[in-house]
Amino acid sequence: MVTSLGLSDCPQDDWAALDAAQIAANNGALVAVLNGPRFWTLDAIISDIRNDAPTQVFGNIEMFSAATTQLGSLGSVLQLPAGWTFSTQVLAADLSILSDDAGNATIVQDEFQNTYQLVTGP
Repeated sequence: MVTSLGLSDCPQDDWAALDAAQIAANNGALVAVLNGPRFWTLDAIISDIRNDAPTQVFGNIEMFSAATTQLGSLGSVLQLPAGWTFSTQVLAADLSILSDDAGNATIVQDEFQNTYQLVTGP
């Protein structure tokens, strides 16, 4: 997640001018999702040390890699499809999930626009 928190108030005109396809192309991504602007409840975020986070400019908005959110209680408010479950865990090591052996990735968003990726196999 990237944010302009502490760098600007994310002006609406600048946000509306962002081009998701161009942002994806510039960053080597298949897609970029413009999911905001959002205003955070700061006690729910563990923020990276702001001074050490590199910034990047999207349109006219300077942003930085900001945070991970505490997801433990999210499962109690989600309306999951039949057969789905929600769980969290703390990983012992970094985990990178890009795609399956065929190059497919299953990624969905919930009603709060949180993004999830299906993990299968070991």
